[in-house]
Amino acid sequence: MEENAISGDDNTHWFHSNGIITSIDNSQKKICVDISQKNNFFDGTNITLNCNKSSLDITHLEAGQEITFYFFKNNVLDTEVAIEKLNIVTP
Repeated sequence: MEENAISGDDNTHWFHSNGIITSIDNSQKKICVDISQKNNFFDGTNITLNCNKSSLDITHLEAGQEITFYFFKNNVLDTEVAIEKLNIVTP
């Protein structure tokens, strides 16, 4: 077992946020969203979700849908975040 392992910090569990999809770029696997509620993770209300994780399929998504997305805190870079999972709130 690794002696320097730390358990329970901000980078060991997913955070989540909600937003409305404003645009989708299937070729780059990126989604632009308007954040529903201001939070401490993002510098503004319009952010880009990096969906390059191989298990994420964004081809069925449409602008105007509300989604919940899940991410690690260390994957937040100003107005872009690499996400781990997403769920559609409104079809």
